[in-house]
Amino acid sequence: MKKIKRFIFLSLCSILLLSSMLCISGCKKKKNDIIYRISFIVDGQVQETKQVIENEYVVASSSPSKEGYEFVGWYDGENEFDFSTKITKDYNLVAKFITICEAKGHDWIEATPDRPKTCSRCGITEGDVLHLATKIEISVPRTTLTVGETLQVSGKITPAEASQKINWHIKCYDGAVANLDTETLILSTSKEGSLYIYATTTDGSYLESFVEIVITKPLINEKIYDAFNIMTGFGDNAATDIEINYHTHNTLTTIEYTLASDVEFKNATVVSPTTGYYFASGPEKVLVDFTPRNVMRASIKGLKPNTDYIYRINKGNDTYSEVYHVKTAKNDGSKSTFYVASDIHYWTKYDESTGKHVSHGSEISEKIFQNALNMFPEIGFFATAGDIIDQGGNLYAWEAFFEKSESLKQFARISVAGNHEYYYYDISQTDYKYQKAHTATPYNGPSTHIGASGYTVYNDILFITFDNERAIGKDVQYAWLEHVLQTVEAKYTIVMMHSPIYYPATGQNAKDHDDTLMGIFEKYCVDLAIAGHYHGDNWCPNFYENATSSDTGIGVNYITLSFGGVKSASETNRPTGYVFEVDNGHFKITRINDLGQVVSTREFDTKKHKEVVKETKENLINSITDTYDVDKSIYTLNFSNRFYGNVKEMNIVETIRGKINKTIYFPTPSYNKLVLKDVWNYYDYHFVITITFEDGTTQVIEKDLKAGPNIYLSAYPTSDSAGIEFDKADDSMDQVIKEYIVYLNGKEVARIPYLVDGEASSYYELTGLTSNTEYTLKFVAKSYHNETVFTTETTFKTTE
Repeated sequence: MKKIKRFIFLSLCSILLLSSMLCISGCKKKKNDIIYRISFIVDGQVQETKQVIENEYVVASSSPSKEGYEFVGWYDGENEFDFSTKITKDYNLVAKFITICEAKGHDWIEATPDRPKTCSRCGITEGDVLHLATKIEISVPRTTLTVGETLQVSGKITPAEASQKINWHIKCYDGAVANLDTETLILSTSKEGSLYIYATTTDGSYLESFVEIVITKPLINEKIYDAFNIMTGFGDNAATDIEINYHTHNTLTTIEYTLASDVEFKNATVVSPTTGYYFASGPEKVLVDFTPRNVMRASIKGLKPNTDYIYRINKGNDTYSEVYHVKTAKNDGSKSTFYVASDIHYWTKYDESTGKHVSHGSEISEKIFQNALNMFPEIGFFATAGDIIDQGGNLYAWEAFFEKSESLKQFARISVAGNHEYYYYDISQTDYKYQKAHTATPYNGPSTHIGASGYTVYNDILFITFDNERAIGKDVQYAWLEHVLQTVEAKYTIVMMHSPIYYPATGQNAKDHDDTLMGIFEKYCVDLAIAGHYHGDNWCPNFYENATSSDTGIGVNYITLSFGGVKSASETNRPTGYVFEVDNGHFKITRINDLGQVVSTREFDTKKHKEVVKETKENLINSITDTYDVDKSIYTLNFSNRFYGNVKEMNIVETIRGKINKTIYFPTPSYNKLVLKDVWNYYDYHFVITITFEDGTTQVIEKDLKAGPNIYLSAYPTSDSAGIEFDKADDSMDQVIKEYIVYLNGKEVARIPYLVDGEASSYYELTGLTSNTEYTLKFVAKSYHNETVFTTETTFKTTE
């Protein structure tokens, strides 16, 4: 037994001796070897310590992990440690981490109106919040194609900062076959009919625009030599441009024009039609079909101002139409005179003795015009405010109109459609195709109403025709109208439509109330808005925000014209027409009846073109103040009346939700405030105001409206956490606010439901904080539509 114990004891001694001869790193340790300590440190804590003999190597500790980060190596100070280094001293090697985003790139969440582009991993933001689109437009060079033709389509979203991505599609009607390549935006056509091109935004603004394209058969070229239904109009500039519209059955016609003194056309200029399209009855029921024909248009430019011209149409076989006269406008700003009639209602009756359809007497309108011309020989053109034809789809009515309207041979005609031009049979409505085919409206209108709405500058008057008969395409028309009012220079502005827009918003005529259109007129201080429709004369001067203005510097003058034909006429209610004179800022309207009697006169002065008082930019900026009417939800910016003439425009954008984007102009000194409606209580607003001065320089100022509730928000920190207490907002917000998004030093850290089981949340615990550290805590209240309602914030510091 003693031998066994002795053997065990010697064996243990041998093992201990052998162990003492081995170094800790696995090498043999010699006498007097120097041992160094290598510590591996992770976030201030020692993960592992190794002992290494001098001039030997250390093996790296296992790679640590950390949520949201990627380990990149062990560092000695600023440098990564090289593990092929022989150890000659102690080391504290520190684990270095970089964020996953630094290693792999950011995982971006696209910007919204409430927050900029944000990384889902690290919370960093880039750029600005998403600017929602406020307008989307489609541009096409023309809206009538023949089968087989192609069309280049383009789109534009405003503002430029908004996403320019557009979804495109088309819908075909009346048998049309076409295709839109959504990459190249080239429309190809293969069968006649009509189609709509639709463009929609993709940023959540839910805006859409569309344009109608008519695909017609190729122009017909029969051995019928004619030119009929001829009408003269003005182009963009009535001093230099004219439009000639006519029908024919061949493709050989030309137009010869010359000075009125050249009665034999010896020095005539010969031009071909600029455009043309096949025209016939539509698919709807009509009294009698329109025989297929070509609608031709010649746009002649470069004429001399204030000059009498004559023209005739070569029918294709060197025979000619009658001679037509037209006088271009002056361009010197001197007096302008023109004539306007409405609701003439050409229609026909069947004459059994001749077997023909003949006019019912609406040519009395020509007598009224002649009476006016005798009194005002300086009349420059004849305008009609709709319902000139009793039924747009009635071929006989159009034939009677062109047969009886001798004034067409002497004067340019400016026209807008009425509800009756839209009628094709009884009172069923179609579109404006009959109006477009028979009138000479310049093709400078909105994409949805080419040939129906348009404008011309007559001397110093911007004269706009606005087809307001159907809701279709209204937004496109509004955008076009604003663009024209912004960009076309003229001293005075007149807009002519058919249906009045200023009647009360309730009651029998509520449909004839258009706040949007009136708002545009008021924004640009339109001088005069002309309408018809009700066969009764009405005058509504200085109308602003649905009331008569007491400020002489604001307000639009509205006139509704009485009827100009035999429909509605009686011995005591005579048909009338109106002569408008514009001279040096003064407007005079004279109403004349078929008996040559002056029925009434009205006069007013333009509100524009006042003397400019110069002011410094600093004083102009300092004049801006704001008020908030919480009961009416109205936010008002007030500013100096000296913005007039010193400031070109001012743009106001609300950036928290991105739903307010307004631009104001200053046509008179009375434009010294901007009223923003639907600015709701319990919501916060941040306004960025950009002032563009007349010299082209800009200045940006910002204003905050803290209409949101000032809820109590407080933090109770420890060294690594903080208890957050907060109040409920107003009871009325229970169905509005969905949650609070919590940001800590700009990074999202939590989402707290606003209500839990019907009770408002009031406490939240933040954990994982760093001791002795300053924090900024921000609560963002979000609605169920993911809109920011309000924000509140506080600061706190954790304990040591």
